[in-house]
Amino acid sequence: MAAIAKVLGDAHEPRALEGFAALCRSTSRRLRRTGIEALLAFSPEERGDVLVSLAETHDKNLLASISIALAEAKDARAVVPLIRTYVECTGAQRPPRARLPCGRQAPRGHRLLLELLAHKSASVKRYSAGKLKASKDPKVVEPLLKVSHDEDVEVQLASIEALGGFARTEEKVVERLTEVCGQGDVTVRQAAVEALGDAQIQSAIPVLIKALYNVFLRPRAEEALKRVGGARATSP
Repeated sequence: MAAIAKVLGDAHEPRALEGFAALCRSTSRRLRRTGIEALLAFSPEERGDVLVSLAETHDKNLLASISIALAEAKDARAVVPLIRTYVECTGAQRPPRARLPCGRQAPRGHRLLLELLAHKSASVKRYSAGKLKASKDPKVVEPLLKVSHDEDVEVQLASIEALGGFARTEEKVVERLTEVCGQGDVTVRQAAVEALGDAQIQSAIPVLIKALYNVFLRPRAEEALKRVGGARATSP
């Protein structure tokens, strides 16, 4: 099949592209593999739009092939597939860090991370929130607060960790961290407890004392209370 695609590609037969794209959408892993091998026989210019149309796939092998092909073609649309591949895939499938937007050097990278924070893919939002953890720009607070309500736990965790750095200067961040301490997934709650302790938020002492009663939160709550003001940390 790939050999046929090579012939069709050399003959500049674009009508075959959608046929091979249909194979990539098949429920058969073998057909999906055949489809992507065939598409990759076409030139980057011919296959670019079709690869992008397939980039929401949940087939990790297919996703990795798409992201690498778009990146090697220097296609700007490779960013999201590359991030998804980096977050969702393992081993040789993962792209090198150098190909990913770091978000710290250039203003454009920072703006891009904020745009990606609103993406529908949980892995993309998780990546963006994780990178924004290094940001000191208060403009990221509102987008991070919004995404901290995401239904995906990993996205919540990444956003809460990123918000922690603003707890000393943003009251609304303290309010959100305090709220999270009392509800939701335990890993997210643990992160919120740690953030309040690291920021030494005095107003959080009652919430941290209450967290001592939760066996999963207690070790972090004890450490947080020591950072805030130790003497008031009383065991239940």
